[in-house]
Amino acid sequence: HGVAIWSGHAMAEPSQGSSARRVTARQSEILDRIASGLPDKEIARQLGISQRTVRTHLERLFSAHGLHDRAAAAVFWVRMNG
Repeated sequence: HGVAIWSGHAMAEPSQGSSARRVTARQSEILDRIASGLPDKEIARQLGISQRTVRTHLERLFSAHGLHDRAAAAVFWVRMNG
C-alpha cells in the first residue's frame, strides 16, 4: 500500500483507495503489531510510546472504522493488506 499525506498527517492508503479505509501511519504500525498478537505493553516498548498512547490510537481507530475490539482490528488490517 502507498502512503498519502492528508492534513499534514501521513496516511496508509490501501490499493482500493477508499478514503473511509485510511489509517494513520502510527495506527498502521500498531495494527501490524496487534495482528502479530503483541500486547499493548510490548507495542508501546517497540514504538517508544506509552501504553496509554497505544490505547488512544486504538480508540480513535475503533471509532473511525466501527471496530469494537482488538480481534476486529486485526481482521480489518489483514483484509486491508490481504
